[in-house]
Amino acid sequence: MAADQKEDRANLRKTALETLAKIVLGNKQKMDVVYVRGTFPLLRHTSHDEFKDLLLPAAQKAMLRNPEVVLGSVAAVLEGLVNLDLSRYVDDLKKPFGANLHAKDDATRADAGAATAALAAQCSDPDAVSRLLDALFAVLGGSEGKLSQNAQKMSLLEAAGKASNNAVTGAALQTVTSAAVVHFVKVI
Repeated sequence: MAADQKEDRANLRKTALETLAKIVLGNKQKMDVVYVRGTFPLLRHTSHDEFKDLLLPAAQKAMLRNPEVVLGSVAAVLEGLVNLDLSRYVDDLKKPFGANLHAKDDATRADAGAATAALAAQCSDPDAVSRLLDALFAVLGGSEGKLSQNAQKMSLLEAAGKASNNAVTGAALQTVTSAAVVHFVKVI
C-alpha cells in the first residue's frame, strides 16, 4: 500500500508540474508572481529529474519566445525550489538571464535580476557561481554588443552584486569573493 501511495504522489506531482509549466511558464500574458508563490509547497518537493525534464525546458523555451512576460515567473519558480541545489543549471540559465539584464525595458531587466538572484541563492558550487559571475561581467564587457544605457550597466552590476547571496560556504566562499572583487575592480 505504501508503495502505491508513493507512486500515486509521484504521478500527481508530475501532472501538477506539467500543468505549472504549461500555465505559468507557457503563459502569453505576464502573471502576478503571487500565484506562482502559491505553488511553493509543490516546488519544495520537486526533484532534479523533474526540474530538468519538466520545468527547465519550458522555462528556456518561454524565455526565448517572450522573456518580458515570463522572467518574473521563472524567478518565482527558482525561489520556490528551496530543496534543490541549482548549481548544475547555471550554464543553462546564465545566457538568457544575462541577455535580459541589458534589455531596453526596465521591468524585464528587473525580472532578469530577480531570476539571477534566485539562481545564485540556490547555488552551493563555487565554480557555478564563478561561471555565473563570468557570464554577467562578459555581457557587461560587451560580449553581446555594446551597452548604450547606464541603466543596462547598472542592472548587470546589481545582478552581479546579488550573486553574492549564494549557498557557497567555507573556504570556497573566499575564492568566489576574490573572483567577484577582481571583476568589480576591472569595471571601476
